[in-house]
Amino acid sequence: MKSLIIKTNDVLAYLAFCAVGIVAFFVMLQGKVLPAIGIAIGGWVVCCLVFGFWFALSEIAGNLRKIAERE
Repeated sequence: MKSLIIKTNDVLAYLAFCAVGIVAFFVMLQGKVLPAIGIAIGGWVVCCLVFGFWFALSEIAGNLRKIAERE
C-alpha cells in the first residue's frame, strides 16, 4: 500500500513539474522571457519543497510504525 501511495505521489510530482514547464513555456511565447524564467525557477523550487516535505513525512511515519511494532 505504501509503495502505491509513493508511486502516485511520484506521478503527481512529475505532472506538477510538467505543468510548471508548460505555463513557463506559454508565458515565454507571449514574449515575456524574464517572468517565464521566474515562473520556471520559482515553480521548480516550490515543487521540490512540497514533494520533499511529503517524502520526509512519509518516511518518518514509516519509521515510527516500525518502532511501534517492535515494542
